Amino acid sequence: MHVQPGSAVWVRSVPSSVTGGAAPTGAPVCGADWLPAVVTSVDENGAAKAARTENGAVWKVSPRDVELRSDEHGVQDLIRLAHMNEPSVLDALSRRYASGEIYTRTGPGIVIALNPFRPVDGLYDAAAMEAHRSEGLSGDDGGPRAPHIFGVASHAYWRMRREGKGQALLVTGESGAGKTETSKLLMKYLAYLGGYKAAAAASRDGSDDDDAERASVEQRVLESNPLLEAFGNAKTVRNDNSSRFGKYIELHFCGGGSISGARIHTYLLERSRLVHPAKGERNYHIFYQLLAGATPHERERWRLGPDATSHRLTAASGCVELPGVDDGELFRTTRHAMRAVGISVSDQEQVFALLAALLHLSDLSFAPCPRDGDEGCALAGGGDASLAAAAGLLGVDAAALRKAVTTRTRATPDGPIVSPLQPKAAAETRDALSKVIYARLFDWLVTRINMAIGEDLRRTTTIGLLDIYGFESFEFNDLEQFCINLANEKLQQHFNHHVFKQQQAEYEREGIDWSYIDFVDNADVLELMEGRLGLLDLLDEACRFPSATPRDLADKLFAGAAPAASARFSRAKKSVSAFQIEHYAGPVVYQTDHMLDKNRDFVISEHQALLAAARLPLTRALFPDDTPGPATLRPAGSGGGARSGGGVGGFKGSAGNLKGFQFVSVGSQFKRQLADLSAKLSQLQPHYVRCIKPNPRNAPFELDSHYTLEQLKCGGVMEAVRISNAGYPLRRTFGEFLDAYSALAPGLRAKRISRRRMTQGAAAGGPALAAAANEDRADLLALLRGLGDAAGEGVALSEGRDWQIGKSMVFLRAGAAAALARLHVRAQAAAAVRLQAGWRGAAARREAEARRAAAVRLQALARGAAARREARRRREARAAAVLQAALRGAAARRGLRATVRAATVLQAALRGRAARALASQMERSEALIKQHEEWRARAPRCAAAMMRAVGGTSALPRQPPRAAAAAAPQDGSDGGAAPAVSDGGKPKARPRYRAAARIQAAWRLARPAHASYKQEHHLAATVIQQHWRNRGRLRSEARAAALRGALVEYAARHDSAARIQAAWRGHKDRAVTRKLLAAKRRDEFRRNAAMFQTMAAAAGAAKPPMPSPLQAAYAILAVSGAKGEGGAGEVVKGDAAGGGLARAGSELLEARGIGQLRDSGKVTSLLGIWQHRLSHQRARQEQAKKREQLVWQRQQQLLKQAAIKGPTEEVEVEFEEPPSPVPVGPPMLF
Repeated sequence: MHVQPGSAVWVRSVPSSVTGGAAPTGAPVCGADWLPAVVTSVDENGAAKAARTENGAVWKVSPRDVELRSDEHGVQDLIRLAHMNEPSVLDALSRRYASGEIYTRTGPGIVIALNPFRPVDGLYDAAAMEAHRSEGLSGDDGGPRAPHIFGVASHAYWRMRREGKGQALLVTGESGAGKTETSKLLMKYLAYLGGYKAAAAASRDGSDDDDAERASVEQRVLESNPLLEAFGNAKTVRNDNSSRFGKYIELHFCGGGSISGARIHTYLLERSRLVHPAKGERNYHIFYQLLAGATPHERERWRLGPDATSHRLTAASGCVELPGVDDGELFRTTRHAMRAVGISVSDQEQVFALLAALLHLSDLSFAPCPRDGDEGCALAGGGDASLAAAAGLLGVDAAALRKAVTTRTRATPDGPIVSPLQPKAAAETRDALSKVIYARLFDWLVTRINMAIGEDLRRTTTIGLLDIYGFESFEFNDLEQFCINLANEKLQQHFNHHVFKQQQAEYEREGIDWSYIDFVDNADVLELMEGRLGLLDLLDEACRFPSATPRDLADKLFAGAAPAASARFSRAKKSVSAFQIEHYAGPVVYQTDHMLDKNRDFVISEHQALLAAARLPLTRALFPDDTPGPATLRPAGSGGGARSGGGVGGFKGSAGNLKGFQFVSVGSQFKRQLADLSAKLSQLQPHYVRCIKPNPRNAPFELDSHYTLEQLKCGGVMEAVRISNAGYPLRRTFGEFLDAYSALAPGLRAKRISRRRMTQGAAAGGPALAAAANEDRADLLALLRGLGDAAGEGVALSEGRDWQIGKSMVFLRAGAAAALARLHVRAQAAAAVRLQAGWRGAAARREAEARRAAAVRLQALARGAAARREARRRREARAAAVLQAALRGAAARRGLRATVRAATVLQAALRGRAARALASQMERSEALIKQHEEWRARAPRCAAAMMRAVGGTSALPRQPPRAAAAAAPQDGSDGGAAPAVSDGGKPKARPRYRAAARIQAAWRLARPAHASYKQEHHLAATVIQQHWRNRGRLRSEARAAALRGALVEYAARHDSAARIQAAWRGHKDRAVTRKLLAAKRRDEFRRNAAMFQTMAAAAGAAKPPMPSPLQAAYAILAVSGAKGEGGAGEVVKGDAAGGGLARAGSELLEARGIGQLRDSGKVTSLLGIWQHRLSHQRARQEQAKKREQLVWQRQQQLLKQAAIKGPTEEVEVEFEEPPSPVPVGPPMLF
């Protein structure tokens, strides 16, 4: 391959060596083996030596590791790729799949379908069906529409209508690729094109009971799908709904394009699945549907177990359920489909009875005969019940069924010989009976569907839909894989011829001179597998010998002439009984272990005789007796149609007619059916849908390149690409080619643009478009002929050899396309250099101009910013001065106001306390004055009473105090009654001393507290003054908090001082009060004594001697006391009374003693006064207490207001409870 530096290529991801970096990771790749790169160096032959990947790593490559890469993205048709190779195909598919486009064309009539593994919105709805309805109507081969399976069906339909020739839609792919769903969608769309839309609308008006009578042909064809899926599909390890048979549906169309009939052909039903399903797989869906959907009455009638685990047939593989699948609902769908295709209720009951019989047959197990010496086998535990249930459902005798599965009858010239079977042979006989019953039941269903649909013998054209298994290669491959791969080889040969014919037809249509295109033909493989004395003939020959073993078969195959002469056949390396065939998709190893048993397809004579005589009508219909009789319904295949598992086979005639034996094998039947299918397809125009499974994990929109590439090879897509490359792989219309390579001719693009503008809106086929096409052709010829030897390096582009021009397209061979690509790369490089030079010059000029303009702008911006900053600074300075002045003034005013408020509060508190103290003192003084006035007013009355008591007049003359004192006795006779006096005549000072001592003790106790208070008060005042002096500098919250704390402390100390002062002043006031009261009592006592002395001196001459004043006073007190003690006293008037009183007083004084009388009289005379004063004093204390409480509350309020309105922030201060007033005791007595 000739390349040059700068060419876009693909390189393998594991080259010989890497330079310039490690292996790239995370680069966009088309597959796991290819990376996009650009050639960096080439050798002397033009082959790539090194390439640089997109991440910058440089790879040393060899020519075989390099493929040309095109830059086209979103290509809908792989034929349109400039370089059709494996990495380009994978890259195109992966890009479309990642964007949600699951369909891609590979030329006309071939569509690749990648399974998305999830529903795609709007892909198959009514709008999509209508959008593709007219596709292919005008005979175009795709046009601008996106590829779709509806487009393939529409092309086939309109081509059938236009040409009157039959069409075929071939859907192939491996299990899980989506063949079944694609076939259903194609059938649905063909029914839509054929008029099913109106028929379906008409069928909605009736009831469901007469579905079979009113259902249209289209509806019956569609309803047959769920029925065939239930009986022919199963879960495999790759697919949950895998078709285990091939299906070819012929849709018959009348002259008007409507579906008039149909016929279904089936191929190679996988009968071995019925008795030997693989682990992790399931048996056919119908068994699980029957066990899940049967009613209790039906379950009892058919003797079914509770679920799928109750029978060996459904539980042997270990998988009984599918996620997200309701088998009971699907059973109802299957019944509806049976009604739709015309199967009556009684026939349905018989079908389900046969299925239940197969379930019970699978439960039969065998053990050696328990009796010694007996040969054969017996039913194991529980087998009798299963045998009876199976026999009853089949309509045969239980003993006859037991004999049929445990013995074998051999025909000899002397007569039949019955031989017992060993347990293993009996199990094989049981399985053979089950397989033949199910195979014939499946053929019967296909026949009934064909009868219900109806074959139109007067049909005009047909469209065939083939849904067949894809190429299979497993770890263990048996006869099924051999037949499947034979069918795929046959279809691949048909596909290769079709692609070659497409190429030939396109060349002829365009008027291109072409020669034979060489392609790989697989005729030798087909000759090896199905030719005369090929593998199938040798297998049939080995099956004719009952004692043949797998090793015998392998030896026969290896010794055969045809296999030995074929290069496609070889021995397997790991097994002596296996062989290998080199298919078009790759080598496959086949094992011969079970080929002999699976290829034999005859019914055991005992089974045929037993089932032909069954009581159940359906059983007799499946196994008709060979003796002449009334016509009975035979399975599909016996009447000439295709069938799934082989013919009836066995002995012809009665069981005793041994000469009529005819051997029929599965391989020979399939070979004949495949030949019929090939003959039909050769008469039809094929359209291919290659279904691809993008990954083995069934993950949505995830493409595994290796996995996909293998399927592309198996599906023949890569062979189609190779065939296209063998001719003229690069095909472009004139306009597309000129648009793609206009860089090779100066001025060509301008001409194309002007022609497009001129032809815009012109009618198709008009003169304007024809003239534009002629001009495009002339420009194209001038371009290609002008290139000549311009490709350089010894490569010349010559007309006819390297390129040709057709009627509407230009065709180039692979080498010419590569040379043209190199020229295009050079032209693009030169144009890029010119563009880069112009662009870089313009960019440099723009950059210089931009830099100059940016510099000017930056300078202007910088100067403006500097001027604005200076102006802003000056404005801010002026504003700051104004703000500072205002703030300082406001702060000073706030501080002054707070100081004034605090001083006012403190002054008010102090003045209030002083006023309250003064008021309290004045109240006490007023009380004393009132008491003095009361005593003064009471003294004359007392004197008058005393005079009356002693008999004197009521009005005594006043005597001077000196005379009264002189009149008093001097002998001291009344000393006992008088108060205690000192030697000098003065009262003793002991009470006064005690009072003074108490006052001094109280003062000494209060003085330290007062001194401490003064010291703390001075300290608090000093702190407040310091904060006040520094108030201008207090800006922080901490100093403000400190000031508030000092104020609170000052308030607390002031409160403590106020308490101390109150206590001290109260104590001092009480002391003063006691002194005043004592002085008042002494003065009053002296006045009373003087008054009594005067009265006694005045009455001493004429009357009996008067008692001394003290005696008289105490006598009065004694009389008062005597009255209180004795009740009512005597009242004596006149002198006698006075004398008696004096005597009584004298006697009393003498009896009690002067001191006792003095103390008793003193207490008695002062008791009333004391009680009266005490009550008044308590009332005053209560009033003072209330006043102090009110003053304290007001003081606290003022302090709070001062703290709130001060220069600092608001501070919450907790004040103690108001101090309780200092209790004031009773007045002291001296």
